[in-house]
Amino acid sequence: MNPRTGIIILSILAVSIMGCETTQTVKSTITSKVAALTASVDENLYAQVPGEYQGPVKKAEEEVRAAEARVALAKQKKELADARSKLAGYALDLEEADGKIAKISVDTAKVQAMIDAGVGENEKNEKLLSDLRVKKAKTEADKAQTSSKMTGTEEHIRNLEREIASAGEALSGTETAAPASGTAPAEK
Repeated sequence: MNPRTGIIILSILAVSIMGCETTQTVKSTITSKVAALTASVDENLYAQVPGEYQGPVKKAEEEVRAAEARVALAKQKKELADARSKLAGYALDLEEADGKIAKISVDTAKVQAMIDAGVGENEKNEKLLSDLRVKKAKTEADKAQTSSKMTGTEEHIRNLEREIASAGEALSGTETAAPASGTAPAEK
């Protein structure tokens, strides 16, 4: 092996090892800083704080509750959007089933016309006609099942819309709710 190639390989190996150590150091530093920021407060010690000093804490707790309510509302809105998407998928499935049934009906009419006219092998045409009828019945059963799922999803959407409206009204009545613009409320 050429000495120059060996040095290049050794350098690449050293850089990759150093990269891993650096990554681990940064990761552990970030993790420890986040843990320090979110560490639990000793509630027994806090209980000793006189009420006159707890005002900012109460306000901060209200802000946390409002933020959690906004997160819950956003999750409900996402669930609603997902349900609406599912409903649209069901609607598409129903339309596709209607199209398939229509095509089967055309093929059934053609085969029936061939049987009536005595064209082709009668036994083969009868079997084809029977297969088409079974296919149509299965498609109609699938369509009915999809329609049932669609009805359930529509009810779920109505329930979510009511829950979201109720939660939105509750949030709009609180002072700590974030404005729609996404900016924090102005300090007085």
